[in-house]
Amino acid sequence: RRRFDLRGDGVLLVQDAGAVEALELDLRLSALMRSLAYVTPAVAHDLRAQLYRHLQVLSLRYFDKRQTGALMARITHDTRELESILTMGAQFFLANVLSLVGISIVLCIIDWRLFLLALAPAPLVTIVSRLFWRRIANVWGRWWHARGRLSAVLNDTLSGVRVVKAFAQEQREVERFNPRSRELSHAGMNA
Repeated sequence: RRRFDLRGDGVLLVQDAGAVEALELDLRLSALMRSLAYVTPAVAHDLRAQLYRHLQVLSLRYFDKRQTGALMARITHDTRELESILTMGAQFFLANVLSLVGISIVLCIIDWRLFLLALAPAPLVTIVSRLFWRRIANVWGRWWHARGRLSAVLNDTLSGVRVVKAFAQEQREVERFNPRSRELSHAGMNA
């Protein structure tokens, strides 16, 4: 007759229970993600509507300082990016956090000293991550501004296409567009 060994059998029991729990959690996460995919477009719509409502109460001075195309790009593109983050980003973030928690629990059960050793570089990783994200925020900020300026040129040209054609200014508009497009391309490469 075999005796129950806490080190061997106990770990297997915890692993089996963890596998069952992980499967149940996966099913719940799938249901949550389906719900999120349904709710996200409504949230994006509400955000666009609030932004539009807010634009209506701003002074003319505000609009004098900003290009129409840049404002349009911010409203449409930024809400689309938010939609993408809510649907895809939330799913990956939640899955990674849950994996990290699960791995930490199992590692702590198997050998708590190894768990503490694995946590040792956490402060350094946190500091480096913060520095990295500050730089990334600046780079993406330049990309957003470049995208807004390109959208402004497009808006100006397309809304005034009859005037451009009437005065044969197509080449001038191409020369206005190309530097903005190049600027966005460079900003995208840096991002």
